[in-house]
Amino acid sequence: MWYLVKSLSEKGLNKSQISRELQIDRGTVRKYLSMEENTFQTHVSHVTRMPKKLKAYYTYVKELLQSHPYLSAAQVEDRLKENFTDLPEVHSKTVYNFVMSVRQEQGIKKPKAEQFRQYEQVTECDYGSEAQVDFGEHWMRSDQGRQKVYFMVMVLSRSRYKHVYFQSRPFTAKDAITAHKHSFNFIEGVPRKIIYDQDKVFVVNENLGDVVLTQAFKRYVESESFECVFCRKADPQTKGKVENVVKYVKYNFLRGRHYYSDKRLNDEVIGWLQRTANGKKHGATHKIPANEWNTEKTHLLAPCSEASFSDDPQDQLTSYNVRKDNTIAYKGNFYTVPTGTYKNQKSTVLLRVADNQLLIYDTSDKVILAQHTISIVKGRLIRKTDHLRDKTTKLKDKESQILDQLGNDQICKIFLSQIHQDKPRYYHDHLRVIKTLLEKYDEIVVVNAVHQCVKLGIHNANELKQVLSQSSIDSPVDVPRDVKPSSLPEQANIHPVKSSIETYQSIMN
Repeated sequence: MWYLVKSLSEKGLNKSQISRELQIDRGTVRKYLSMEENTFQTHVSHVTRMPKKLKAYYTYVKELLQSHPYLSAAQVEDRLKENFTDLPEVHSKTVYNFVMSVRQEQGIKKPKAEQFRQYEQVTECDYGSEAQVDFGEHWMRSDQGRQKVYFMVMVLSRSRYKHVYFQSRPFTAKDAITAHKHSFNFIEGVPRKIIYDQDKVFVVNENLGDVVLTQAFKRYVESESFECVFCRKADPQTKGKVENVVKYVKYNFLRGRHYYSDKRLNDEVIGWLQRTANGKKHGATHKIPANEWNTEKTHLLAPCSEASFSDDPQDQLTSYNVRKDNTIAYKGNFYTVPTGTYKNQKSTVLLRVADNQLLIYDTSDKVILAQHTISIVKGRLIRKTDHLRDKTTKLKDKESQILDQLGNDQICKIFLSQIHQDKPRYYHDHLRVIKTLLEKYDEIVVVNAVHQCVKLGIHNANELKQVLSQSSIDSPVDVPRDVKPSSLPEQANIHPVKSSIETYQSIMN
């Protein structure tokens, strides 16, 4: 190794590059580079070879690393404590050296670790004043293949005492409340404030700091004694303590572990919390969280009684946004709500699932708006026919109103009928223009103008508008189709100048 270090140094590699190339500590590289050959030979000859205290566990560690090469020495230490009650009392550095020797002898390389984000430290808070909460998810191996698990982490900011709650389905507001209760029981109290992300489990909407909570979580917060503090969006540094714990759970506890059931996973994590997460010295505070917690728990508030929060069906309502096409997106499908439910981008409804039925309630008065059978097929539109807007009825009502104002004149009926036939998609716009004209002109004047338009074969509301704006019509005039009426605009009587064909022939020649 000494010769390899010297050789790479002569090729121009720096200490960090040599360390990565040979997979040895940078301090070892620095020490070897400072030694001459004679000094190194003397150093090697005096190395004491002590028997390994963990030799009896060689086979277990080898098989564990072969199946999960990405496990760290800290994770291996935790697995040894979990599976061997007769494990001797050794320092973590001893375990690290033993694991590294197994890797070297068996040629088991550890994949390169992911790059972690750096966070700025903040002033320590008072005991019992603050906790931080966050969610995480991770894929695990199971007997059925792969299983995705979801978890909520709560960590006391001062003592760094942690609790984790797992389940195999995504969290709802009700699940988050259950996880809070488990966490409060574990830490034996309630902090004065808890810091959260603006997660949809907790928050419906936010407007420059004004946060609208989901119905269930709002009722729970009102029944408890802690204050909710929500971070700004895309600002994980505000709750960096729990962000680090989420990664700790993923890469120390969950990585390489087999999934059997939610209950077993929650039982296993309690053991891990006691042995490792809360039982070992914290890297930043250099204190053991469990010891610090003994002091902090005396400053925590007492949790409220279970009776203060009911499991009423209304508590199971979850807020969902209404799309502009008057549908809501739920688990891969679209479900209709009555037309007009969508009013703006902040339009919401409340959802509840019961007996495979999706119940949709109005946000303000909790009146049920729609009920759908939940589809197991993804990508479908589930529609109720009574949610469709009856455009035909509304259009006919407007048409009837206009005809009433026109005295139900037969020629006017022909005029509207022809417009509907020629331009059905623009019929509503034509009716709107005629309605505006009736508000501006006397009905008899409009009827006379319609008669003239029909005589001339004109079926267009805008042209009717031009006729009314440039002429004064008092009574119907029987005008033949091939004669221009004098009451029409002056421009309509202009005859275009015609050029002789000889003119164009001379230009071409």
